[in-house]
Amino acid sequence: MICFTRFLENKYNCEPYVDEITSNDIQDYLTYLKDERKYAPSSRVRNLHTLRSFFSYAYNKEIVVRNVAISIEKIKVQQKERTYLSEEEVKLLVQTIDHDLIRLVVIVLYMTGLRISECLNLT
Repeated sequence: MICFTRFLENKYNCEPYVDEITSNDIQDYLTYLKDERKYAPSSRVRNLHTLRSFFSYAYNKEIVVRNVAISIEKIKVQQKERTYLSEEEVKLLVQTIDHDLIRLVVIVLYMTGLRISECLNLT
């Protein structure tokens, strides 16, 4: 929020009032983060989520008449493609592990597809 406030101070050359902020200000801020600050899409999504939460709170507490952040379109984040180990790579990994219990855990993770946290919670 501090970065957003500074952005608005630079844009309008004065301190912004929360009830005077428009959806265009938010859109300009997200564009600023993308073009000038070189933020990744996931970082911009996090900033937008923070602004949406803030304006939702301000609207619920009747600080603002309208939630201006609700009209901003979601930023698309490309999902990273997952890479998997081949069977030979898994065998090599298992062979290089010296500790018997750790080797067993790695085999269980590979054979079942469990997450580490799920495996740790097994009884």
